[in-house]
Amino acid sequence: MNSKEPALRIGQAAAQLGVSVHHLRQLCKCGLVEAEQSPGGQWRIPTSEIARLASEGVPAVPSFIEEPQPELAAPAPASRSNRLAPPSPAVIGAVEDAEIEEATVRRKESTVHKLRLELEEQDVQDQLEARERRQAALEATERQKAERAQAEQLRRKWLDEWIQYALRSLPYGAHRETELEVHAAVQDALASLQPNQPKYIIQRLVDAAVEKALHPWKRQQEIKRAIESGMNKLAWDVRFGSQFAPLKQRAWEAAVAAVTGIRAEASYGEMETAAIQAVQPMIQEYHHVEACRTALLRIYVSGATWQEQEEVKEAVRNALSALPIGATQKQLDNAKQATLAAFEAEVAKRQKAAALEAEQQRKRRDAQSKVNWQLDHIEHYLQQEYEFDDGYFEMAQERDRLRPLISEALVEELLEDPNMDADDIRGRIEELVDDEI
Repeated sequence: MNSKEPALRIGQAAAQLGVSVHHLRQLCKCGLVEAEQSPGGQWRIPTSEIARLASEGVPAVPSFIEEPQPELAAPAPASRSNRLAPPSPAVIGAVEDAEIEEATVRRKESTVHKLRLELEEQDVQDQLEARERRQAALEATERQKAERAQAEQLRRKWLDEWIQYALRSLPYGAHRETELEVHAAVQDALASLQPNQPKYIIQRLVDAAVEKALHPWKRQQEIKRAIESGMNKLAWDVRFGSQFAPLKQRAWEAAVAAVTGIRAEASYGEMETAAIQAVQPMIQEYHHVEACRTALLRIYVSGATWQEQEEVKEAVRNALSALPIGATQKQLDNAKQATLAAFEAEVAKRQKAAALEAEQQRKRRDAQSKVNWQLDHIEHYLQQEYEFDDGYFEMAQERDRLRPLISEALVEELLEDPNMDADDIRGRIEELVDDEI
């Protein structure tokens, strides 16, 4: 019983289960109900056990449980009777009936006690006889076990000798990989044989079992050599260079698939040929990649910026990647030249536009310089031709207002007619001043 589990006193439990306290106490005593007795002799029953009894039903008390006998009350000491008259016949009859019933109960209890003793004696006798039978059976079993152990030991020694013979016959390199298979095969072969059979028969069967167990290993060795033969056809960079690891992995997978997919009875030569053919696409892909890489090493567009050079390389790389694996060198060169030609034309166009822009800027600078030499004529013309109420200050404001307007207009006219001389420019200044004022 778990001491932490809630429990009820036996009276409470009996009330819930609808049985007497005496009935429930007897079940606790004989162990049919899980309960715990306190140092004061009080029984406590867990709530889980009460739930079980309520679900399954309360069992009856076994017949062998001794009912506690109430102590016979000591005869009352003689005393003076306070009766006013002798007992009536009915009272005397009731007393006699009670005494007879009590005597009958005592006889039944004596009979039950006697039967219980006889039953216990018979149980003891049966236990002694059963123990003797068990002892005899145990001794017979031990003898048989010893005989079987001796026979098994002799057979195990015989098996170990032949297994050691089989393991010593394995070829170099096959021990760790095939020992378990050979061990199991030899055991299966010897399972139906006896140590007293002729040695030459046993040896022939063991040799056959070893050969059968080694067949898968030998086949795997041939497959491995065939795959390695195919992989050896790859270039050194593919076999040992980290940058070609994915290509090498695909070649390995192709060789393995080709060799393992061949018919089971194929010869080593057939497997080797299959592996070599399987890696050919990867060999062609490597040569294609190398040809593209070599083509990218000699790319330069004259006049292009660093960024344009990188763009050219990327464009050529994409053009070469679009070609199928196995393309000829001429096809690679044509794709490269076509891409370069487009970029060279673009660079030439940009250079031409830059030259034109530079020339235009030079002409504009020359025109601006010629105009700047003559812009002071604005002030001279204003003083000569116009009068201002506020004098020089008002004239200066008008001059400053007119300078940028006239300068811009004259520069544009000089760009269209660069042959204008100083007199033409001053005359044009006067006309523009008159137009603005």
